[in-house]
Amino acid sequence: MAQTTPSYPGSGRSVSPPLVVRLLRNGIVESQHRVHAVVCDQRGRVLMRSGDSQQLSFIRSALKPFQATMFVSSGAMEKGGCGDRGLAIACASHAGTPAHAREAFRMLWGAELDAERLQCPIPECGHSPLEHNCSGKHAAFLATCRQMHWPLESYLQLSHPLQQEVLKRVGELLGLHAAELVSARDDCGAPTLQLQLAQMASGPDRRPGTL
Repeated sequence: MAQTTPSYPGSGRSVSPPLVVRLLRNGIVESQHRVHAVVCDQRGRVLMRSGDSQQLSFIRSALKPFQATMFVSSGAMEKGGCGDRGLAIACASHAGTPAHAREAFRMLWGAELDAERLQCPIPECGHSPLEHNCSGKHAAFLATCRQMHWPLESYLQLSHPLQQEVLKRVGELLGLHAAELVSARDDCGAPTLQLQLAQMASGPDRRPGTL
């Protein structure tokens, strides 16, 4: 396996081999996977990397804490009586257990919303969108829209005020205009963003305390 290589500002795309992950079956290599990885400090400087720190990828569920910022700052979390568990399930994927589904339901109940409002899919062999691993994020979206008097039916559209606010906040963290961010639809139906690995690594620390 390749070692991570120290790096510093200005090193840009200097060559560093990606990590190689080998999948073994009975001690025999079955497949190999090349992995790009990067570590940044609080000022966005690349400290260590393997492969290309500017490799583009979709941030997927790692975007959830940023998507949940409006749930907190709008007052929806406090009004709905959501504690640490509610915030945790809004910021993370879950396993779809009854406890997780109940927590997502509590978030909706606190906002006087029905579970039928959720637009995340019903998982395979599941019975309700509450069991989807993104139901907490979606419940937080809906609670925020209720608090802000925004439309509920279109909360996943990129043009929706909620999603535009998420883009604005992520752009501010990265020092970019929201219009520069490239978006696509995640598996749960919500917008996700295409970012460089270094941007993903440095984004949370650019402005401490914003979450």
